[in-house]
Amino acid sequence: MPVYEDHSQATCYVIPLSRKKLIKKTLEGLVRISLGIIVVSLLATMWSAMGYLGYAQAISSLVMLALMIVIALALVSSAFLVAYNYVYIKNYYYDIRPSEIVIRKGVLMKKELSLAYEKVQEVYIDQDLLDKLLGIYDVHVKTAAEHSEDFAHIDGLDGDGAQKIKGMIIANIRNKIAGA
Repeated sequence: MPVYEDHSQATCYVIPLSRKKLIKKTLEGLVRISLGIIVVSLLATMWSAMGYLGYAQAISSLVMLALMIVIALALVSSAFLVAYNYVYIKNYYYDIRPSEIVIRKGVLMKKELSLAYEKVQEVYIDQDLLDKLLGIYDVHVKTAAEHSEDFAHIDGLDGDGAQKIKGMIIANIRNKIAGA
């Protein structure tokens, strides 16, 4: 049971993630699966070509069977990947509250972060190459803690949403400083 209950005014409902985030996460996974298929294919081809010429037809049949199994597994993995990413994004929760930032992510192993504004050292927006191609942005909140770099970010926002969230966080930091 999460510490924070969802509520309709949570930032993730007011400023939702872009639907392109699902495309990004799925593309990243498909690239990994494709690289795996390429590596297995290259290894199988090299193995069949390494001096087994007398058994070429038998080896060739084994290689083809292995490739068919790998491709079937890749198709099943791809379908699972799309479903998993959909659930991941549905469970992705963040709320920029006056007292703290709450971020909850995960499907099977959910992680939740509650970050006090007093701990925030930097807030910035960035894009990796795939983000640029899809037109989405990530808002990072950096603290002195090591795990903040990996977890304390909201990724998959459109440009306006990223700017609004960054502005909300900075305004709350300023309010905390002024009130202290």
